[in-house]
Amino acid sequence: MDFIEVSKSLFSIWGCAWWRAIFSACKALSRRNTGGISRGSNVAGRKKGRHPRVFTDAKQALRVDAIVNAANSGMLGCFVANHACIDNAIHTFAGVQLRMACAAIMEKQKHPEPTGRAKITEAYNLPSKYILHTVGPIITGALTQNDCEQLASCYRSCLELAEQNGVRSIAFCCISTGEFRFPNERAAEIAIKTVSDYITASHSKVKVVFNVFKEKDYDIYRRLLG
Repeated sequence: MDFIEVSKSLFSIWGCAWWRAIFSACKALSRRNTGGISRGSNVAGRKKGRHPRVFTDAKQALRVDAIVNAANSGMLGCFVANHACIDNAIHTFAGVQLRMACAAIMEKQKHPEPTGRAKITEAYNLPSKYILHTVGPIITGALTQNDCEQLASCYRSCLELAEQNGVRSIAFCCISTGEFRFPNERAAEIAIKTVSDYITASHSKVKVVFNVFKEKDYDIYRRLLG
């Protein structure tokens, strides 16, 4: 699986205000480079052949064409002031143009965004080309098979839409594992399997990065990816 990488967010490194940390993470994730999806001299788990690379130095910039936003069904960003979620950060630093673009999409759609689907917009003031917006399942009780299928659909929908728009590299956040309370380990299993299955079945050349915030998620992905 040399098409997969895992990176820690800059959150855990800087210890500064949340908004500065997320912006720096988004900027690092989005900066493009023709030499490949990512660079870094401090890399753990690098092996010959088809293996993922796991970054231990979060300051190493990840260069991708598109970043994934874990959105809500309103698709207009987070309306909780100063809330430290990726949805809030992306809308804040992409600029008001992003909210206007999402509002236009929702006005045309005439209904809340369904769970497991994806929409694509320009990234505006962020350095990437695109933002892929997807709504993950909200867990209110015991995890169900439907929850798992919906989460898998988030990853699959983003990959399909990315390919349709010529995206060559994409960075996923840990969809639904924050405020939406999806169990971290099961979410990682679904993410890895869905991405791997999609790329194998479609013979896609897209490069995928799983960008994590919590040490717990980083450890889970490293273990699952071997």
